[in-house]
This record gives sequence, C-alpha cells and structure tokens, in this order.
Amino acid sequence: MDKDKILEKSRKENELGDEREKLINDKSNALYLTFLMITGIVIIAWDLYHDIDVSGILAMFWAGCLGQYIFRYCKTKNKTNMTISILSFILLIKNLAEHFIYTK
Repeated sequence: MDKDKILEKSRKENELGDEREKLINDKSNALYLTFLMITGIVIIAWDLYHDIDVSGILAMFWAGCLGQYIFRYCKTKNKTNMTISILSFILLIKNLAEHFIYTK
C-alpha cells in the first residue's frame, strides 16, 4: 500500500473520533450507568420502605436494558441478547402498565 491509501484508510477509521476519544466515551458511559444504577437502587429501596409504587423507576430500568440488548443482538445475533431483549420488553410493558394504572 502506498502512503495515500494508508492515510485515507486511517481517516475513514477515525471519522467518528480517535481511539482515545472512543475510550473516554466508553468509560464515561460505564460510569454514567453505574451512578444511574446506584441512584435507582437507593430510590427503589426508599420507595419500597415507604410503601410507594416503584413501577415507574423499574420501567426506566427495563427500557435501558431493552435498548442495550437490542443493540447487542443487532450487532452479534447472539440468542442470549435476544432473550434478554424480549424479557426486558415484557417487564417494561408490565411496569409501564402498573405505573399508569396505579398512580393517580
């Protein structure tokens, strides 16, 4: 390969950002999800202790799982990801229905 072809290939690979930017983005997403999960657990524990409906928060959790595992399934065609997607979808619908039915 000549120099121009190598540079062109490199530009195409780095169109959406270089490796450092991708790594920073991946790690920040992981930290975001960690904080989100911890906060969700605290809120759910508080609400359960005070006999408050948690279906809305659980619906948000299942929506996040659904999005993540649908994406994974589309990229990998792994049946486990499809199964988790289906389960997440069912639980999302269940929790949304509970939230809209039982909240005033």
